[in-house]
Amino acid sequence: MNVKDVIESNEFNDYLNKIIIKYNHRPAPPIGKRWSRTPYDSLVEKKIFTVNGLKTEYKRIFAKKSSLSYSGRKAVVKIVNECIIAVCVQEQKKKQETETTNKKKGEK
Repeated sequence: MNVKDVIESNEFNDYLNKIIIKYNHRPAPPIGKRWSRTPYDSLVEKKIFTVNGLKTEYKRIFAKKSSLSYSGRKAVVKIVNECIIAVCVQEQKKKQETETTNKKKGEK
């Protein structure tokens, strides 16, 4: 499975969507305080902080056509790479489980 296949998978979309929802629904800051701005805030403002927006921007970054700042590009790459790794780990676990199941069936 290559990176393009992983990015187009439903599992990848699910992981990415979970990260987006978690960030958008973070708890309110303590009274009298406010959250520090992060690169994710600028992605939200530019309407890039969506599943399709992040996937598209990730492709632009590696084609060297992104107009985002360094911190914005770094944030997109971090989120997408985290999801790619999660999907690959999940696929590896599934593969190991099927191999274990096949070995057990072969022993009987």
